Amino acid sequence: MTQEEREGLALPLLRAISRTAGEECEPPAASVASAFAHRTKSRAHFLRAGEAWYVASMSAFPASHCGTHVWLWSHERNGRRGEAVTAFDIPTAVGALAVTDESDVVDRVLSRNKYVAAPIRERFFSLAAERWTVEENLAANRRYASAHSAGVFEDKLSCDEAHRGAAASSLFARRFAHVEIDDSVDLGQFARLDREAAELADKGWLPAIGSDNSIRFRLCGRHRAIGVYSPSLKAIAIDPRAPRSGAHEMAHAYDFEHGQLSGRSRGSAPSSTGSARRCPAWTSRTRG
Repeated sequence: MTQEEREGLALPLLRAISRTAGEECEPPAASVASAFAHRTKSRAHFLRAGEAWYVASMSAFPASHCGTHVWLWSHERNGRRGEAVTAFDIPTAVGALAVTDESDVVDRVLSRNKYVAAPIRERFFSLAAERWTVEENLAANRRYASAHSAGVFEDKLSCDEAHRGAAASSLFARRFAHVEIDDSVDLGQFARLDREAAELADKGWLPAIGSDNSIRFRLCGRHRAIGVYSPSLKAIAIDPRAPRSGAHEMAHAYDFEHGQLSGRSRGSAPSSTGSARRCPAWTSRTRG
């Protein structure tokens, strides 16, 4: 969304939270509400409903300011008085209203205070779970409809012969059911990586995992990781810019294939004969 579109959310949200059809207006300069404009990093929007002020902003207010509070302040003419102010950041309000329009639930979520929100926590997550099922299906359909590149565990439709040949003749082809090298990988550097992996394998330093696994050298940016392992697909993906993740992901595969050894006590773990007695992450200087 553009900045203008984001700013355009302010008035509808102010009306929804205040449950009025009021218009934006500026509070008096000498008031608690006006002070809120200086306590957020982005522009503050104001709406008055009766004697109460509602204040919205794209960035969060200080934690002690969020939600509804009655602030006491001193005025030169009127003396000490109270002013009710409900302040919230727009992203939190959008998220709360996307889940429910129950006033008590929404008001407590806007407070951004775990103690204030505690009584409605279970209710909110229950409503969110119902909503999530719908959103998850919609998101899946959007991803499928807009897909234009292969996923990290899917073969690309086009791959040049040089990279196909390098994959077929590599050490990995003897240890994995399927190997794919992305066209962006430098084959000279991959050859160095392949030799290093062969040396580690000869010394027994790589985890002995099932030969039915696949391995792909593919950019893993969308997963925000340098390596990914999928136990359901029996597939490993390694970011060629960080080949050191290879042994780590193989260790995940070994762990899964042997009943989650990492989750057992040492005394109950079965023998790991045939696995890597030492399993250093690849420290190759390779950058593909």
